[in-house]
Amino acid sequence: MEGKSFKVEGSDLLKNAQFKMINGKKLWRVTSVINTINPATYTVIEDELLQYGARGTLIHLEAALLLGKGISLNEKREAEKTLNDGSLKLQAINPEVVKSFMAQFPEFKWDEAEVEVPLSDEGLQLCGTCDLILSKGQERHKVIADWKTASSYGKDKRELYFKQMAAYSLMLPPLERAEIKGFYIFPLNPKNARGWGEPIFTNEVQKYQGLFLADLDKFIKLTKQAC
Repeated sequence: MEGKSFKVEGSDLLKNAQFKMINGKKLWRVTSVINTINPATYTVIEDELLQYGARGTLIHLEAALLLGKGISLNEKREAEKTLNDGSLKLQAINPEVVKSFMAQFPEFKWDEAEVEVPLSDEGLQLCGTCDLILSKGQERHKVIADWKTASSYGKDKRELYFKQMAAYSLMLPPLERAEIKGFYIFPLNPKNARGWGEPIFTNEVQKYQGLFLADLDKFIKLTKQAC
């Protein structure tokens, strides 16, 4: 299967933007909103995207186990099969790498961890799944975190990732939203000798919420123009 690298325009991405019907309303997925408004150059090969997605799923499942959460064995088997049968022959992240990362940093010394949290907001016309919401202390200090497997984390890429987490924070109930103190990128890189990089943190919650809401406004206008 061949693919071409080309500049993907927002209007083209809108045709493939994903949504979920909840209570009879179309709610757009966070990643579709961000990718549509922040187009980049992609090698568009659907099968390869599925393989990268499967590797990400296995990372999330391994982290959930290490945090004492239950997982779907069927989901794990399907992701492993996608990797084993895939043309890229991607290797799943070694569970010991995830364990090593989590043991290395105080970011994981939390009282409570919510994993793979489904979120939606009919007013924002938005939905998505948050990797991690970590909290500790009676003051309910909370952060949102996202596992990433990019090979580099430049300024533009960090901004996209932080906007993604900001979108998740906006879908939380008001009281819980106010408890969010920052966003973490947790980088797992299979090409790195140790398998991971230093966590990347920002406490600029309102800044990235504002940037995402600007993207969302542009996206909603695009959907109305397309009707």
